[in-house]
Amino acid sequence: MKKEYSTSERFALSISKTPIENQMENLRSIVLRHAIESQLISEKDRINNTPDYQWLNNEIKRRIKLLSFLSQVIVEHYSLDDIDAVSKNINSKVETVVKQIIQEIIQSKRQFSSAKSTFGGSPKI
Repeated sequence: MKKEYSTSERFALSISKTPIENQMENLRSIVLRHAIESQLISEKDRINNTPDYQWLNNEIKRRIKLLSFLSQVIVEHYSLDDIDAVSKNINSKVETVVKQIIQEIIQSKRQFSSAKSTFGGSPKI
């Protein structure tokens, strides 16, 4: 089972990470939240670190790393005054990762035990 950190422990961990690591973690959390809210996986899956959660978490991490690599090539720079652009950038990356994972699920016809139906063919997404 995954260790739950106190607020002060989470803060200490977050300041020890680089800005890119923080952004990657933020993106991962947002995508996982969407997966839970859409009932692709459950909060119980996350807490119990089920195979469904592990697969999804690994896919999210892999795709975020690839987006990060692409971002390094493109070289994105924002000033502190450009919060709106940063927010749009994060939302765009979340959307990209979600779409890629949906495609992967559909193509592989992967079944999630928490999902109400099997994905594949013509799912109702």
